[in-house]
Amino acid sequence: MGKTRRLGFEVGYLHSQGLGRSKVERSIYDKVTYIGLFLAVLCLLSVITFHFPQYLSNPMMRASYDVDQLRMLLFVCLYISFACGVLGLLLGPMKKLAFTSIMLICLAGVLGGGDGCCSGVFESEILFER
Repeated sequence: MGKTRRLGFEVGYLHSQGLGRSKVERSIYDKVTYIGLFLAVLCLLSVITFHFPQYLSNPMMRASYDVDQLRMLLFVCLYISFACGVLGLLLGPMKKLAFTSIMLICLAGVLGGGDGCCSGVFESEILFER
């Protein structure tokens, strides 16, 4: 006999009938949750970098990239991370990690998202000279 749960049905019977979650489905939802959490941390760090670019970015690189493209990339990553967090929260087994990624995205949104105040700093001269 298979193992029984409190509800009285056999777990082995559920898996033999295809009614339980397979390892493939579980691993996909785990990966989605991890991707969402990873992107949420990166988005939060990039929002903080948008607020303090003089301290958290390289002065020589600031002159070479476009701020509007970085903001668009940040918004896309915010949306993808939020979608991964919601999918992980609704369908995945790791609800705490998915909820953490959603909260980090909300914090990044509250801090300003990609609309951080960094307009004049990117055009400034080099702050750290040798």
